[in-house]
Amino acid sequence: MTVDGLPAVCKNLTCDFTYIESPYMVESFSIDDSETTLTIEGLSLPEDIISISFTNVDCEDITFDQTIEISYSDEVDEEGNAVLDEFNNTVQVETFTVTGSTITCTMTDDLTAGEFYPEILTEYGIIPTDEAVDSYVKDMVVTSIDADATLNLMGGDTIIIYGEAFPSRLNDGSELSIELDDGTACEITRVSSTEIRCVTNRL
Repeated sequence: MTVDGLPAVCKNLTCDFTYIESPYMVESFSIDDSETTLTIEGLSLPEDIISISFTNVDCEDITFDQTIEISYSDEVDEEGNAVLDEFNNTVQVETFTVTGSTITCTMTDDLTAGEFYPEILTEYGIIPTDEAVDSYVKDMVVTSIDADATLNLMGGDTIIIYGEAFPSRLNDGSELSIELDDGTACEITRVSSTEIRCVTNRL
């Protein structure tokens, strides 16, 4: 059994699980033009966030802001009658309602290619995103390739690919593979957001 992709483990052979639906919801998100600041808005988003990631890149320096609406209404007794003060004025009840929450954080690396939603991890798991919200799509760009004109048939040649929106590390969760025209795999040895290095297998 897994929850948000994480395995649920029992201490012994038998145990019970209780699924708690997240009380939070992401209602919109945006990334600025420089692709460094992520803004997330939602329904009563929590302040006790464990981590935020976007396009498989960590987002840190988290700030939190809430929009609170104040309303007033007449206080009533058990019979539904208005409560009056000593001056015979109606007693007003002040109510605070959280109408929105905004989270802002800073990306720690360049964005990675793919289709993504923000991942906000809390004690309830990953906060879901409203189905009406569009995903963010980032395209990968290859600008040049550095390789010998003639590759060794026995393999072992290093090919360097330059571009944009590559995974910033090998184990970031991205699905990435490289093949030559004839289907020969090129084993990835190192990546950064702008460079991929791979070593050819036997042709």
